[in-house]
Amino acid sequence: MALFPPAVEKTLKLEGGYQNNASDTGNYNAYSSSGTYLGWGKGTRVGTNRGISAGFYSSVLKRALTVPEMQSITATKATELYKVHFWDKVRGDQINDQLLAELVFDTVVHHGTGGTTLIQKALNKTGANLTVDGGFGNNTFNALNSANGVTAYNAIRAERIAFYNASTNSTFRQGWLNRMKAFPERTGNTPTPPAPGPTPPVPGTNPPDVPYDGGLLPETTVTASRIVKDNGIGTLIGIGILALGVAALTQRNKRKTPPIIVEQEEEEFKTFEYV
Repeated sequence: MALFPPAVEKTLKLEGGYQNNASDTGNYNAYSSSGTYLGWGKGTRVGTNRGISAGFYSSVLKRALTVPEMQSITATKATELYKVHFWDKVRGDQINDQLLAELVFDTVVHHGTGGTTLIQKALNKTGANLTVDGGFGNNTFNALNSANGVTAYNAIRAERIAFYNASTNSTFRQGWLNRMKAFPERTGNTPTPPAPGPTPPVPGTNPPDVPYDGGLLPETTVTASRIVKDNGIGTLIGIGILALGVAALTQRNKRKTPPIIVEQEEEEFKTFEYV
């Protein structure tokens, strides 16, 4: 069965951070501040962060959001929303093929209901007989999970690429096609799913979200890391420990007993930073 952590990690990296492009209809609230539904792209423009669009998030909350609220969406909050509203909706945990599950998840994240339509069209080209209605129900799930994982993956991938190439939106077309590079065409058999990763956040059990201030986030998930020298502290400690080890080794050799193996500390350690 497929795992959520590697799927959401990939999509979060593809989505990036905050943006408020006026040409992106997802950046507009779908609800008013009083809770009236206005329609997709019809409300105030407040942006998208970590792939969580104002159109989607305002539909979840049934109210308009502000720019500061959108900018303060943390990786934990985005992951929680992705799990509840996308991964669980397509029964990601029950999909047999890990890479197929990741592609299906990213497809519905990027396209919403339209993503299910693309999936249904693709599966029909592999021999399924689905009604293309954008609804991810039992028929769509069963057709997906009973298909050959590699065949279904390549079909959905091809359907998305064809959709992007046919789009008249030249502003975002190349970016959409670049996104598909994270999902290369597959050959051979379905690979073994990866080992379980960190447990995804469960709604209602996460600590309060802390706005991202440009420094380290409180979550354990990071997008990149770099090795930072410890300014010689680790070296001094290492030398001291090594000296103690030599003394202990000499003493024990005098008693003709097995030597003690002392490992010198590494001279550098890792800190994680968003880059």
